[in-house]
Amino acid sequence: MNIQHNSKLKISLNNLDTITQNTLKFFFKSKLCEKAELFINDDNANVLIIDLDRHYNKEIIPNLKKNNQYVIFLHNEMNTPISEENTYNVTKPVQVKYLKQQISFISQRINDTEKDDIVSGKENTKSITTTAKHVHSKPSSQPFGLINNKSDTQNFKNNHLDMALKKSTESSTLNQYKAHKHVGSNRDINPDNPEELKKIYHNPKKYLYHHLVQAVKLGKNNKTDILIKTLFGNLYFDYNSQNILHSFNKAKMRYFRSSPLFIETKIVKNSLSEKSKKEYTISQNAESLIWQSAINASKGRVPLGTSLTQTIEMTSWPNFSRLLIFRYVIQIAAAWSTHHMSLLDTASQLKIPQRYIFTLYNAMLAIESANINNVINNTTKLNSDKRKSVFSKILSHIFNH
Repeated sequence: MNIQHNSKLKISLNNLDTITQNTLKFFFKSKLCEKAELFINDDNANVLIIDLDRHYNKEIIPNLKKNNQYVIFLHNEMNTPISEENTYNVTKPVQVKYLKQQISFISQRINDTEKDDIVSGKENTKSITTTAKHVHSKPSSQPFGLINNKSDTQNFKNNHLDMALKKSTESSTLNQYKAHKHVGSNRDINPDNPEELKKIYHNPKKYLYHHLVQAVKLGKNNKTDILIKTLFGNLYFDYNSQNILHSFNKAKMRYFRSSPLFIETKIVKNSLSEKSKKEYTISQNAESLIWQSAINASKGRVPLGTSLTQTIEMTSWPNFSRLLIFRYVIQIAAAWSTHHMSLLDTASQLKIPQRYIFTLYNAMLAIESANINNVINNTTKLNSDKRKSVFSKILSHIFNH
């Protein structure tokens, strides 16, 4: 089973939990990995992705070399990875850069072998001693997280993600998603009506998330810590840990995330001693706090000046397993990763209320995983005789399990 030089690797997903499998499907369908594509037929795949923490056919391993196949094992950091020829390992939760790295290793190895075959004019019989490459997933600027567990729901900390991947029913929708909690209750607006248009815009500078974004950018650009001075007390971006430090209790922080009270906020470079840092009683991951604050500030709105008709450019997959999400998030992100769609077209094509699209865009913009692309929208309208929405075309496969 040989692939042609420079062709894409065929990837098979084997016995993964539902969340991991669906997320990987989105990843490969999004074309963010140029060297590989999903291939349904397991027998003909070049690379098998297997969860080492779940049951799998162990007879696969001794036959890898004979079948010219490779395995990428996903495993918890505490478990011992398999180090056999033609096997590679990635710790969970998976980061996109490390998964792509292993795929590149395999692609390069196959290409090198094929070059040797061409030069020698025969099958390469040279003995190759391979030590399985192993990478640990560490935080990156563009994280891609998967569930770190042995079953579909064991120790699953983000119930919204599990719900977002399932079809809702009329009787369960309210209890499962509690949509008003995250996206507000705004009705769809007519963009040609100036009065209605006003309702879907907010001024980011009035909200906490905007200043957190600016602080993190300044800290990363200068590789330094940042002090965020507000009228209600200080927050602190710790560059080394990539955490936001503060002393606000849950009730206060919940109020601050959603309130337009931060016009007079100041951001300054300021390195604190370890002793001073300990005076802050709470430490939160900066990206997670920015994401949630952007959702709470949005409530179905987008920043002032946002185009509703220009194309959304999705630059990376958010780490949905670590972030607060709500109904339709996965579907919307999948559409943006594979289609040129504006905010309004996303709502109409997926038949989803605008407030969901606006809220998700505000959060993804805040963590720099999406933005408005200044090009003419070229969304393909649906063929009426097929009676299938973009939603069903992109995502029908995730419910067939």
